[in-house]
Amino acid sequence: MVRPKKSVTQKSRKSLLPVSTRSREDLQEIYDFSISVLERRYDSYNWLEAKVLTLVTLNGLLLTGFFVLITQTQLSKNQFLLTVAFISIIPLVISLSLAIYNVIPKLNSGLIQNPNIRTIYGTNQFRDSAEYFTKFMNLDLKEMVRLNTEQIRGMTANIIKSNKEIRIAAGCSIFSLVFFLGLFFVYIRG
Repeated sequence: MVRPKKSVTQKSRKSLLPVSTRSREDLQEIYDFSISVLERRYDSYNWLEAKVLTLVTLNGLLLTGFFVLITQTQLSKNQFLLTVAFISIIPLVISLSLAIYNVIPKLNSGLIQNPNIRTIYGTNQFRDSAEYFTKFMNLDLKEMVRLNTEQIRGMTANIIKSNKEIRIAAGCSIFSLVFFLGLFFVYIRG
């Protein structure tokens, strides 16, 4: 049997209902939505990880380029250019440090107080597999949605923090790249 689609007004009114008065079907829709939000957060994690790997690679190449430029050229005989090169390396080291720091897995955002069986940190807080299994099997749909929303908040906090750090790291890398290209141009011009 095909049910008629609910109007936007009906859906809007239903969304104002307290959770306790929602039907199982409504809770299932909310649960499915929370899963799709979690999937998007995992996509964001992967996107940020790709940015970090790019930064680490770029920073490694730039550091190598700086050291080759300094040690294998006449640049080391010009005190001013040598000072500029070393000053340019400082933001590069900051960028590399932030990028490497972001490689460290963030298992806990600090926002979730009770063990959340959806998270690695929360799962590890159970004494044994039996306790974890019991907790898992006793979940109702409302509790699953709550756990998902807690994890979404935690993941979002980690993503926002990492995004800010990666932006700073990228800015530092760009700064160093501009100076490296300038020094390289000076070297080429003789």
